[in-house]
Amino acid sequence: KYRHTLWLYACDLGDERQALDEETRTLVQCGDEQLFYTHIMDEQLYKENGTIHLCNGGFLRASSLQLRAISYFLMFQHKLQHIYTPHSVDDLEENSFFLVVTNLTHLNIANNDDTRRSSKPEADTRSSSSFVGLSFLRILSSEFSQLLALELTQCGLTDSDVEQMCSAWCTRQSHSSLQSLSLAENACITDDCMAVLFTTVANYLGNLLCLMLHETGITDKTCELIFKFYKAQFSSKMVKHDAIAKDIDRRYNIENFERELQRMKTTQSTLKWQHHKDEELEQFMLEIADDFGVIHEYYPHRMDANSADATWEQCYQKILQRHNLAFSAEMVMDAFERKIQCMRYEKEQALERTPFLKKRSKLKQLRLHLNASITGVGFNVLNDIFKKGYLHKKDAAAAILIDGYVEDVHAMHHYQQWLAETAQRQREFESLGEVVRRMEHNIKDMKEKLVSADKKRSSEQKTSLSAKCRHLQSEKEKLINKRFELHDLIETAKTNQLSDPKRDRNWDKRLLTTWSNVWDNWTDPMEYENVI
Repeated sequence: KYRHTLWLYACDLGDERQALDEETRTLVQCGDEQLFYTHIMDEQLYKENGTIHLCNGGFLRASSLQLRAISYFLMFQHKLQHIYTPHSVDDLEENSFFLVVTNLTHLNIANNDDTRRSSKPEADTRSSSSFVGLSFLRILSSEFSQLLALELTQCGLTDSDVEQMCSAWCTRQSHSSLQSLSLAENACITDDCMAVLFTTVANYLGNLLCLMLHETGITDKTCELIFKFYKAQFSSKMVKHDAIAKDIDRRYNIENFERELQRMKTTQSTLKWQHHKDEELEQFMLEIADDFGVIHEYYPHRMDANSADATWEQCYQKILQRHNLAFSAEMVMDAFERKIQCMRYEKEQALERTPFLKKRSKLKQLRLHLNASITGVGFNVLNDIFKKGYLHKKDAAAAILIDGYVEDVHAMHHYQQWLAETAQRQREFESLGEVVRRMEHNIKDMKEKLVSADKKRSSEQKTSLSAKCRHLQSEKEKLINKRFELHDLIETAKTNQLSDPKRDRNWDKRLLTTWSNVWDNWTDPMEYENVI
């Protein structure tokens, strides 16, 4: 029986990976396919959009073998892709399993709260919150997981569960790929775990775009923690004094290489081989001299006592010249440009992966509605996030969803009715436009039939057709007049908009109280412009 205890999962990608011959790779993939189809695909847990569904009690019903199989593929996803990678495009079309594993992006464990069940769970089920003790946590801490969305809505989670998840994330060496996290509808999640959660989001979940905390047990205290989170991430003072970012800048000192390259382009000279203040630049120049066999010319003090070294380098130069690779200023400048490009890429990767960086978080949508304990104090604190500019004013994707004030029920009802009527008029206006266009097309067809030289058509038929055409024309005019009336009402509603009684007039427009509409039309994390 195939067992997933291969030694390769304990080693990093590199030389050890190349030790796997083609036959071993094939055996690994065949075993994995059998595992996937037996415990995941055949059990209808996988959906074509890359989602593994354990929702609606699916986690509680799943066997330990199924859970271990799911954990295996999500934990080692990146390594498995390297094993399955086809050699050509033709092989890629035939290797459907490679595409399946590559597209595993969403784990849905929503609605697994057994505390809401009236009957006792069966013997082979488990507590809904006990998943934090399984290999589930290893998925969060795995450097090879490429999970983008984690749905834990209504799972009976507690503060302790959230803290355990955060502890798993904090064992990472780089930021998680996760972009959407839902902890919503877990009433036992309170303010007590929010400090740990947002510290983890800042340091290890830098790619998180959307965090859902609606219908939990949080209060105004969490709003203050969210404000501190954004201030620590994006305030100019904190960004300016970010020691980690400064250290990365020092390690990838691209400016010195760019200045030296500019000097060479200006003077067309590479005479300054030594005495550079930057040690990395000095070492790079030495490596260039070694590559072109000119150490004996520019670094004679580095040559060994062997007098034949200079003779050997001269011979090596002739070989390079024979292959059109002779030393020149252009060759050195090309080497500098490649070095600069490589350093830029490495610096971007370091900034992308390194934990604890400021201005690294991409969190721009928070769902805090249906939390009755968040009051006007919390709303004003959240509004300060926009007021202070921690979320850029031109970032249209940024949004914080709240309940708003619910003081005057009559005014709120009147506002909701006004919104509904306005939306209905807009829909009716667009629908009538479609009807008018169809009627115009029918009238045009009838007129063409009337003027056509069809001798077989009787006078009675022509009279009937003319009557229908006049009737359609009359109905079209009525609909056009109706559209004019609706247009006037729509424009009047836009000009004299009612203010939302749940909102303070001074709030930023991205502090949303019409969250029901956002819920229906929100942007999927996979469609954000800055998606990883």
